Amino acid sequence: MIQPIIENAVSHGLEDTGKEGHVILKIFRSKDDLLIADVFDNGIGMSPEKLKDVIDHLDIPQPESDHGVGLYNINNRVHLFYGKSYGLSLHSRPGFGTLITLTIPLLNLTEDEP
Repeated sequence: MIQPIIENAVSHGLEDTGKEGHVILKIFRSKDDLLIADVFDNGIGMSPEKLKDVIDHLDIPQPESDHGVGLYNINNRVHLFYGKSYGLSLHSRPGFGTLITLTIPLLNLTEDEP
């Protein structure tokens, strides 16, 4: 699920900057047993209007030619497996970059199920 987020960071965030770009991936376990994956790029960022449009389309299927298909697919998959409380969140500032956070519950797969 993380691969398309990183791919988006490179192709949409860093590709047209003309400067050395970085993608930072941070994965950690939160205090309340959630898996948090942060993907940050120091690319072009998004205007508030563009960010709102991307967020608004996280739950709406898009035609293949439109941007956001990968993010929709990830968010939809997380909702199907874990519920609407989990999924993607986005933050962005023009000229600074974009942070996409994936949140899913950590399930203890080593315990036997009843």
